[in-house]
Amino acid sequence: HMSSAMNGTNDDSLKQNESNESQRYKVSVHHSRDSASKQWSTTLVLALRGLERVLRLFFCRLLRKSIEVSRHSNQHREVWLMTTWKEILRMSFDCACISGERETLDLRLAGIELITLCSQVSCKAGIGAATNTARVGTNMEVVGGALRSVRAATTVGDRNQGSLCSTPIEPEVDQLRHIFFDLAFSKLVDFRTYL
Repeated sequence: HMSSAMNGTNDDSLKQNESNESQRYKVSVHHSRDSASKQWSTTLVLALRGLERVLRLFFCRLLRKSIEVSRHSNQHREVWLMTTWKEILRMSFDCACISGERETLDLRLAGIELITLCSQVSCKAGIGAATNTARVGTNMEVVGGALRSVRAATTVGDRNQGSLCSTPIEPEVDQLRHIFFDLAFSKLVDFRTYL
């Protein structure tokens, strides 16, 4: 640009050149992310879905670890997981109740699904209750025109075996789990006013 200014070349040709370069590198933005609010909504959805995954996979471990940490702590303060649990419920409830148009639909859905998951993982049966075993096949066949049983049904277990509390639960852990369930279920009850 400096050389063209010194040589006195035409400014119009310089502007044309810059215009061609800007057209060449123009970025197309999808309509679902063309505003800051839509981008923030998508970011929150990703965060909530990430929390869902962590809770599905590690809830029992987190529960046991929080009790273990509180036992070894000399301070009598609220269990760190309880503080986190309350914040997860608050944030997901706020997202589930947000008003808006179609751009917030995914955020509202992710919010209520996280509250529901919190209720499921903290219930006595755990996440296994939500992903109950399923029968595979009918185990029946037609023999001589009659329907007969062939063999016992097979079951498919939960794929997330790490999320199930397979070892016996200590009373202290079960008590904390019950408190978590009460908190999560109360958020579901509170959400009824928005239905």
